[in-house]
Amino acid sequence: MKTNTKASLAGIVLALTLLSVGCSLKEEIFDTPVPNQVLTKESDVPVVLYGLYGAMADIFAEGGIYLPLTNGTEIVGLGSVDAERTYKYDASSNYVKSLYSRNYKVINNANSLLENLEKISFQNTANADRYRGEVSFLRAFSYFHLVRFFGKVPIVTKSTTSSGDYNAPRSSVDDVYKLVFDGFKLASATCPKANGMSTAERGRVTKGAAQALLAEAYLTYANYLDLAKRTSESSAYYQLAKNYADSVILSGSYQLVPKYADLFDNTKENDAYKEVIFGIQYTADASAGSLGSNGASFATFFAPANRFKVCGVAPDGLASATYGITPWVYDLYTQGNYKGTDGTLDFRMGNTMIPTRYVNDVASRTAGKSVEMTTYPQIRNSATDVNPSRFFANTTKYIDSRGLTLSNNGNDYFYIRLAEIYLIKAEAMNELGGPVAEAIDAFNQVRARARTSAIFVSAVPKNLAISEVNSKEDFRLKIYDERVVELYGEGRNFFDVRRMRYKDNSRTILQYIIQDVYPRLMAEGNNKSLEFNTTTNQWEGVRLNVLQVPAGWNEKWLLFPIPATEYLLNPGFKGDYNPGWN
Repeated sequence: MKTNTKASLAGIVLALTLLSVGCSLKEEIFDTPVPNQVLTKESDVPVVLYGLYGAMADIFAEGGIYLPLTNGTEIVGLGSVDAERTYKYDASSNYVKSLYSRNYKVINNANSLLENLEKISFQNTANADRYRGEVSFLRAFSYFHLVRFFGKVPIVTKSTTSSGDYNAPRSSVDDVYKLVFDGFKLASATCPKANGMSTAERGRVTKGAAQALLAEAYLTYANYLDLAKRTSESSAYYQLAKNYADSVILSGSYQLVPKYADLFDNTKENDAYKEVIFGIQYTADASAGSLGSNGASFATFFAPANRFKVCGVAPDGLASATYGITPWVYDLYTQGNYKGTDGTLDFRMGNTMIPTRYVNDVASRTAGKSVEMTTYPQIRNSATDVNPSRFFANTTKYIDSRGLTLSNNGNDYFYIRLAEIYLIKAEAMNELGGPVAEAIDAFNQVRARARTSAIFVSAVPKNLAISEVNSKEDFRLKIYDERVVELYGEGRNFFDVRRMRYKDNSRTILQYIIQDVYPRLMAEGNNKSLEFNTTTNQWEGVRLNVLQVPAGWNEKWLLFPIPATEYLLNPGFKGDYNPGWN
């Protein structure tokens, strides 16, 4: 049974008042936050704290996951998708506004809780320190997202009240990162190790989670410095990223789950948390009503269409398959090191993540016969095969046959897990000194687990040999490729393509893809949507959704625009726009 850190019904009633400061820092505040009224003793803290975790979960239930997932390069939307997922969003986008305001809601509630913790007399000072660490982590977590999505943002460290200052200017990226580092470091010093916590506490911040986020944040900041041509400053932060990655790896708190598929088996979630370092908790909630659901909708949007019992859509549990893997990305990672000489594919691409041919069990039940469902890149193997549909290959990372409704499934969102820590270590070391043996060994830890995930141990993907990488730039792209294959559908690609440099060191990977890859793909596909030709038995057209291709490269794609309402209501911004968005 999953214990969710979102508040109970009674707790939600209290926490909602805390959260009622609204979706924007600029809303009118009629009273001070509720902790002044309800936080009078130590036993009051967990209720409000769980409300804070719930506010963070709300971010990822909305644009906090779908917006980055669909503005990376690995995910494709089926058919016509809205502007927020086609590089046509602007400063008035509701998704962009929600992403901005919901993170500030977490920040404001965290500020309020930190202030009120100082007013409580704790019998156990270790508990007080742990609470401060947890809340500081959650505040830093939101700022880490904001600085990567929006760049410069206001730093607010006091709760908003009716007398608050709503005109804070945008703080520098450097200052935001300093707050992020400080928050994670406090949590690292005060929160317990994962292997010292009960299952009932799962989802709360741990020492390992803080150190994992420090590794990620230091790596990302070092990338930022390199892109800003401040390379003389970046080495120290790459070293810190490596150091904190080692701290997590050597802590003894985490291990790679032996079978990759088991990570995403919703019935084995307890075992998954041997590898998952920090996850956002969701629970299929039978009591969901006017207060909304504690569940998630990932399964509905990402699981294969018409496959029986993959999510909680009544009566047959069929997903919509709104999102799938981009066809050219699938093609890229089913060749080379990811494909054996006998045609065997890397388990992560050939089995767990991309079910390309399956039986429609609903038809079997209702019509008494099996109907084969096929997706790209399958073709007909015989004249009796059905024609492949226009559905793109989907992921089984989000499946919950016990879900209840469209947005009420029990899949947690695994924010960071040990496999990524190995790749962070490899990347940080490579940026420091190129493809040294220790960095390649960390990289190969992830590949080794992929090989043992099949029923019979596979030879694919083989370990990367140091002789196969000629330079730092070569290994950087190998790491990028491995991140795509290992972390597909987990929300990392949006950040990766914007923070990592291409081989020439002057462009991000996103710029390279938009400038070089997309035009080539459009020309190869004659600018036509991808379709299956029943006469030639082949797929024809562009191997991505042509609606999701921007007209050309623009620096503005590196950051989302600050919502237009912030400029209207906050004179402190004074026309300070993100590049390309004024």
